[in-house]
Parts: sequence; C-alpha cells; structure tokens
Amino acid sequence: PGLGQPQKAHANPNLKIYVVCPGVIYGNGESDFFKFFKMGWLGEPEGLPIIGDGNNYVPTIHVKDLARVVRRILQLRPQQTYFLASDRTPRKTQLEIVHSISKAIHNGEVKNISLQQANAMLEQDVLTQGKEGWMSWVDAMNLNVQFEQSMLCGETLEGIEELLSDSVGPFIWHSELGLAENMDLV
Repeated sequence: PGLGQPQKAHANPNLKIYVVCPGVIYGNGESDFFKFFKMGWLGEPEGLPIIGDGNNYVPTIHVKDLARVVRRILQLRPQQTYFLASDRTPRKTQLEIVHSISKAIHNGEVKNISLQQANAMLEQDVLTQGKEGWMSWVDAMNLNVQFEQSMLCGETLEGIEELLSDSVGPFIWHSELGLAENMDLV
C-alpha cells in the first residue's frame, strides 16, 4: 500500500501484536503519584488532596510488575492478545491510596478538593515546575475503573487457562498488594 493507506497489522505472519492496558503505574520514579509524595515530603500542612469524595477506583500496578507481565507475554506468546494489568490491591480507591501515602510520609491527613481546585493546582505546578512529571496526576486520580487483571498475573480468565501450567512458572510479584499496602517498596 501507498503512503497514508491502511496496512494490515498481521501482514507478516511472524509478527504477533499484543496490547497491555495497565492500571496507573507507580514505582521507580513514575510521575502519577509524585505530586502526593512531594507534598508529603514538603509537609503540606492541610493534608494531601483528594479530588471529590475519593471513592473512585484507581487501578494500579508497580512498573516492575508491568515489566514482568510484558516479559511473560513474550515468553508464552498466548493466543489472547489484549491484557489488563493491575495489582491485587484490596484498597483501590483514590482516598485509600492517597491516605496511605499521607500516613507513610506525612501527617496522615487528607483534604477534599474540587476538580476545579485540582486543575488550578496543576496549572500552578506547570507554571512553576514545567510540564515534565506533573501533567497526569489529576487524570490518574479521576479514574473510576474496576477491572480484573488478565490471567498472566495469576487469575484464570476464559480461554487462557493454559497459562497457569506453563514452563515459565508462577507469576512472581514485586508489589502484589499495591501501593497502599507496599509503601516500603516505593
């Protein structure tokens, strides 16, 4: 096909495409939670911000676990091509995540703010700190997504049971129970 014309993704029989849709990534310097850690380190007196009531679900995954998911896909080359990757955190709400950060490195306090206040904070951050590392915390904390992870991480889903008994062995987690339960690993 010519320039600008659609091409078939599977035109090459040796090429298999996989899509991995992760939760909010944390660990090793990822920026989505950086705002909260920085505010905690600087001793924000009013508590760390919760956008709205904080009861929205924010799926998460440590960057090392995401890398292990990708490696496992490459090792196993399963028939399934779309994967949802998240940890097994029992505390998945924005409130629980931010409160755990506050308890670990601050005073344990959180404060509810509106989306408009969060966007104003984001604008101020961009003006004073630049765009790098500050653009996604409002979006990440506004997620409200519940999903079950794909079997590569140890859950059985229809059509991929064969991944449970593979030659690669069991999936080894770095942060299986998520950010709120594993603050010492972050």
